[in-house]
Amino acid sequence: MVLAGEVAQPGTYDIAPDETLSGLLARAGGLTASAYPYGAVFTRESARREQEAALRRYAAEVDRALEEQLRRANPPAADRVEMARRLSQDLHRAQALGRITVQADPAALAADPSQDITLEHGDRLTIPKRPLTVTVVGRCCRRHHCSSGPARGRTIIWRRRAARPATRTRTWPSSSCRTAAPARWSGCPTCTGWPGSRRGPPSSCRATRSRWSSCP
Repeated sequence: MVLAGEVAQPGTYDIAPDETLSGLLARAGGLTASAYPYGAVFTRESARREQEAALRRYAAEVDRALEEQLRRANPPAADRVEMARRLSQDLHRAQALGRITVQADPAALAADPSQDITLEHGDRLTIPKRPLTVTVVGRCCRRHHCSSGPARGRTIIWRRRAARPATRTRTWPSSSCRTAAPARWSGCPTCTGWPGSRRGPPSSCRATRSRWSSCP
């Protein structure tokens, strides 16, 4: 088996019968201080062969379905036929990685031995370094990258705040908010939302934002 990345003694190891991942990591001296075990990439040759066989089966099913459709009196449109053929070609050419999701943190494996997998010849484990940035994406006002270094002491709450503008928000206060009492903003002629809704005030509204945007 091959151990690579942030391992104290990376290299190729002979594995004993029924040897587990935690045992091999202990033999290799454990992980380095900068290791990020939750991003570990574990590949297995037997899994790769099974995944490739599954891809070929999917490709054969697409080919068979396409042939059946073309035999009908009303075959599908040419663009759909071309799309199906491209899908079949992609499936035939695809190369499986044989990746398996594993727990590679020695502390977590010691706490829960049921996650400690038994190794096979041909396995490979790569432990990456701990990332120094976090990418904020999804339903946030501003997608960006921010530092996640432990020395900065910044939590996920700070990162969520960093991903939103400092002067604009598009969420109404919750129904439990007392700073923005309904009487203060429900009479605004340009706002039709209610407390707790996900619809924020329009950009033209100046009557309500200053009254509740600072509510903690």
